[in-house]
Amino acid sequence: MDRLKRFKWSLLMVVIHLILVLYFSTLLGSDDLIPRQWNHRGEIGSYSGRDFGLWFLWGMNLFLVAAFLVFPSYSVRYRSSRQRFDRILPQLTLTMSFFLLMIHLYSLLWAVDYQAVKSENFIFVLIGLLFIFLGNILPKIPSNFFAGVRTPWTLSSEKNWYKTHRLSGYVFVIGGVLMMIRGFIEFGLVIKVIHTVIVLGFVGLYPVLYSYIIFLRERKDKEGEEK
Repeated sequence: MDRLKRFKWSLLMVVIHLILVLYFSTLLGSDDLIPRQWNHRGEIGSYSGRDFGLWFLWGMNLFLVAAFLVFPSYSVRYRSSRQRFDRILPQLTLTMSFFLLMIHLYSLLWAVDYQAVKSENFIFVLIGLLFIFLGNILPKIPSNFFAGVRTPWTLSSEKNWYKTHRLSGYVFVIGGVLMMIRGFIEFGLVIKVIHTVIVLGFVGLYPVLYSYIIFLRERKDKEGEEK
C-alpha cells in the first residue's frame, strides 16, 4: 500500500490517459489515421490506424508505471540503494508517464484536425521539455540495469555511473533547451535537419562516449596501482 501511495500521481496519469483515449474514441471514425512518428524535419513520417493509434501509447504508459511499481521484485541492485530508489523512481515514472500522455494527446488532437496544435514544431517543444525534466532526474538515479545511461562501463563502476549521470544531467538540459529553440524559431530545411541531428547526437552519444573515457581512465589508474 505504501508503494502505491508513492506512485499515486503516476497511476492518476494512467487513469487520465485512459479517459482521454475513451473520449477521442468517440470523435474518431473507423478510417481515421493517427500520427505515429515524426522525422528529423518535424514532419509526420507515418500514421497508425484508429485502434492501434488509440491504445498503443496508453498500453505503453500502463506497462511503464507497472514496471517501475514492481521494480524491487526484479532489480538486483534495489536493496543496495533502497531509499534512493524509493525517492527517485516515482519522480522518474511520473515524468515519463506525463510526457507519454502529452505526446499521445498531441497526436490525437492532430488526428481530429485541431488547428491550434497543427504545427510541425510543437513536437520539438514537447521533446525539449522531456529532456529538461530527465536532465534534472538523471544525476539522482542509482546504478541499475533498467533506467539511466546503461552502458557496460557505467554498470561496471559506481564512480563511472555517478560521473556519467552527473554529466548527462547537464547534457540533457542543454539538449532540451536547444530542442525547444528548434520548436519556437523557424529555420530553413537544411538548418532544421542539421540542428536536429546534432542535438540528438549530442544527447544520445556524448554521455556514452564520456562513460567509456572514464572507464579507460579507471582501468589505467588500476593498472598503475598494480605495478
